[in-house]
Amino acid sequence: MTIAKARHLDVKSKRYNRFATGLPDVRNHDSSFDSFKHSVLIVLGSGGHTSEMFLMLQDGVDGFKSMHRHYLVSNGDTRSITAMEHFETELTSKFSTSGNSYVHLVCRARQVHQSWVSTPRTAITSCAEIFPLLQYLRPDIILTNGPGTGYIAGFVAHLLKMLGLVSSSKLQVLYIESWARVKTLSLSGKFFYHSNIADLMLVQHETVAQLYNLPNAGWMVAPLQ
Repeated sequence: MTIAKARHLDVKSKRYNRFATGLPDVRNHDSSFDSFKHSVLIVLGSGGHTSEMFLMLQDGVDGFKSMHRHYLVSNGDTRSITAMEHFETELTSKFSTSGNSYVHLVCRARQVHQSWVSTPRTAITSCAEIFPLLQYLRPDIILTNGPGTGYIAGFVAHLLKMLGLVSSSKLQVLYIESWARVKTLSLSGKFFYHSNIADLMLVQHETVAQLYNLPNAGWMVAPLQ
């Protein structure tokens, strides 16, 4: 336990945080995301999480045209696949893209309404599938906004760095709390907050920002009033 804690603190101290010089205007994705140059892993989740994710991505669609885009999707989540295909069609119709897109299917960390008794089994299975995937892909950034699989991806990224299997300059975790979380963090958000494994954690409402002392990115999924 002492060794694991030491490695955890060491990874945090060496965190290669591209946002370290200050919070960028995260609504201006052209300047924020182009700096990542190579690849991004976008975690999709059924229902509202995927809808919100693509609202954010569409707002900064130009910033992703030159990146390799990897989508992490849970098995059976056809809705997210359809949304991804629509986004990619829009991207290629607007721009001459130099990046490619890929879909990676993994076990969902927790099904909607799944009992907590069986959740550890599916979470471990999800971990086991994501671990070799991230070790092989090594994307520059992991972007997630709340599905449970997103926390598993963030945890695995941190574990790979603790084990020295991936450079601290890779697998940077950007967690953007769901727009629907107006007063408190979601369960995934609380996991990220208390484990402190995200390189940057943003919320979209000032009440949540003040309660947890986190940066407020403002409304990223709806037009500013």
